[in-house]
Amino acid sequence: MYSFLLGIIKLINIFLENILPKKDIIIISCQRNKEYYGNSSALFEYYVTHTDNLVYFITKNKSLYNKIKQEHSGHALFSYSIKSLFIFAQAKVIFISHGLADVSPYYISKKYKTVINLWHSPLLKKIGKAHGTSPELIQLISKLDYFVTSSAYEANFIETSFHIKKENIWITGTPRNDQIARKSKSLESKYSFLKKKVILYAPTFRDDNSAVRYFPFDDFNIKELNSFLDLHDAVILIRGHFNEFKIHGESDSIFNSKYIISANQDKFPDIQKLLAFVDVLITDYSGVYIDFLLLNKPIIFFPYDLSDYIKTRGFYYDYLQNSPGPKIYSQKDFLNQLSSYLHDDKIDSSQREIIRNKFFKYTDSNASQRVAENVKKILF
Repeated sequence: MYSFLLGIIKLINIFLENILPKKDIIIISCQRNKEYYGNSSALFEYYVTHTDNLVYFITKNKSLYNKIKQEHSGHALFSYSIKSLFIFAQAKVIFISHGLADVSPYYISKKYKTVINLWHSPLLKKIGKAHGTSPELIQLISKLDYFVTSSAYEANFIETSFHIKKENIWITGTPRNDQIARKSKSLESKYSFLKKKVILYAPTFRDDNSAVRYFPFDDFNIKELNSFLDLHDAVILIRGHFNEFKIHGESDSIFNSKYIISANQDKFPDIQKLLAFVDVLITDYSGVYIDFLLLNKPIIFFPYDLSDYIKTRGFYYDYLQNSPGPKIYSQKDFLNQLSSYLHDDKIDSSQREIIRNKFFKYTDSNASQRVAENVKKILF
């Protein structure tokens, strides 16, 4: 029954698309038409507060719709509504962050819509055609008009992975990083541990769905780690990838420690708003470290299964040459390195700057403005 109703909505959408005149309307969506974070939310909030464009955020998440409606009156669309059907059909510009499912159940007409992919993370792990084709990918490539990125270096990989012309790749910077250095007072008041030394541990998921090995050391000792964190008035926030969280659940429960705290998506939907509080980042192969380079703070890497990861997923470039920080394989080395970084965050600063300059043409806070200017040039 549900699938039948979705089919009816899509048919109505296609009908309206072909009969209604187009207006200078911009619609912004996010992951699977359910979420609100990253580039999508940042660009939407820029448009609402800095322009007079007709812009809407669309979602089929009713509670999210109500929240956006309350905070940005007149700019929220609920996908399963008559109003949304008509406005979507009249829109000229659609922003997505992942794929066409971001506007499901609506149909995107190549004839009437300009589709711009904001994407949702730096390009580190292979995606798109570089990782393998699928019906969803082929359909996405057929609809894309423009792609937003941060550097010419990254644009090379986008061109080959999404089969998009280089002149249609906008090197504007990504809106999610416009506020990366700004600490949220509401977050700080809600979570008192953010006033301590904050170490964020954010590994990525594995394509074979195997569980991430947190603190993958033969000499791992939770008591020693707790004592270290207590001594330094520090906490480790553990944030598993969304896919890891779905499959394996909470990542901090096995440690039973007041110094090791979950920072998963249920608590911090938008990791970008957390990064400003982070003193040291730990990861394996998550692209979050690339964004974190904008803050030029220490990064530690745990690449315990690097050879396996290269075989199952792979990278666009040499991981070891482009990950500016120590590769750690024991708790002893980890605590020694962490102690050094907590006392002096300028260690390895020049190394981080070299990689940062490769991945970012701009290091200011004006990516959203540049994206909006590009939209204005091509449409209005």
